[in-house]
Amino acid sequence: MAILIIEDKACSKFGGAEKSMFKYIEHLNEMNEEVFLVYDRDGSWLEEENIVKFKNVLRLDLSPLKSQGLNYLRTLKTLRSFCKYHSIEKIFTHTVHCFPLLRLIKLTTKIEIVVYFKWVVNHENLGLMNNWGLKAIDKSFGNSQYVVDYWSRKKMNCTVELLPNGISVPDNLKSNTSFDSLKVMLFVGRIYEGKGLLELIEILPSLPNFKLIICGYFDYNEEHENLDYHKKIHNKINELGIEEKIEFKGFVKSPIDFMTSETLVVIPSIWPESSSRVLYEAMMKKTSVIASNLGGMGDVLGKMSEYCLVSPTKNELLFKINDFENMETTKRERISSYLFDRFNNNYNINMTQKRLDNTLL
Repeated sequence: MAILIIEDKACSKFGGAEKSMFKYIEHLNEMNEEVFLVYDRDGSWLEEENIVKFKNVLRLDLSPLKSQGLNYLRTLKTLRSFCKYHSIEKIFTHTVHCFPLLRLIKLTTKIEIVVYFKWVVNHENLGLMNNWGLKAIDKSFGNSQYVVDYWSRKKMNCTVELLPNGISVPDNLKSNTSFDSLKVMLFVGRIYEGKGLLELIEILPSLPNFKLIICGYFDYNEEHENLDYHKKIHNKINELGIEEKIEFKGFVKSPIDFMTSETLVVIPSIWPESSSRVLYEAMMKKTSVIASNLGGMGDVLGKMSEYCLVSPTKNELLFKINDFENMETTKRERISSYLFDRFNNNYNINMTQKRLDNTLL
């Protein structure tokens, strides 16, 4: 089957959604399916060892009509020709701003369009064109109940089904079996304002027994889209004099290597998130974890939400971290054991891929 993946930034380093999408592309390769790619911004998917996963690739401006102007017609014509030339049968994407383009394709072809919603827009009004574009979708999934509820409120022609975005378990993974005193906080992810890292750094002086390890691209000198926020973090660290308490690791392929028995994974997002790959990894590694109560992470945590969810304000973060630091190790072990079992029963990548196969293949 000829399947077209449409992606904004073709890069597994950009976030968990992109990483899991590429995992599914690799799976489709193993199934001997023909996979094509249309993308907007370059990334790791285009590297020599990865681009061979695609029968063909096309770079295309996927920005909205308002941004492109008359060039939008050229984009539409190019995408339609690409689909026709390669006899594309299905389009699969999680890129939410290309729906008007997909509806225009839908009007002139019989291509089935499947969308995997992995996030929400930070407002209810999507705009006239985006709402119109939603009518193109034939089948859709949401990776948490929070996401399902959000997109189900929109006027679509299909039901949004719940499909947790599972992740793969590394070979020879050794989950934590002991629960020592907590000494390290671990932050993993893209470093931008919505992730709440600055708030976590600001309370670090009040946590004398903790060191903070940060895994994620960080640069306060070179130009990039989050430069101002990175400068703000750098200046705050200098202002507080806590350079010795923080270690930047940059982007890491395997953050679970840092999830030891002494680690508390902290996900302090101040913008709502649908779920979190880092949360899955902490559950899989049997590592203590707390997460923001904004968004869908409570859906993932289940009945342990009362212990692990936190309002991502500085006062509440400080209280919750102190609570975990002073918690009896037997209680932390019970929480982590429950989350470990919950991961294995609900968030293993094999379950996700099987349901996607049933829809796409």
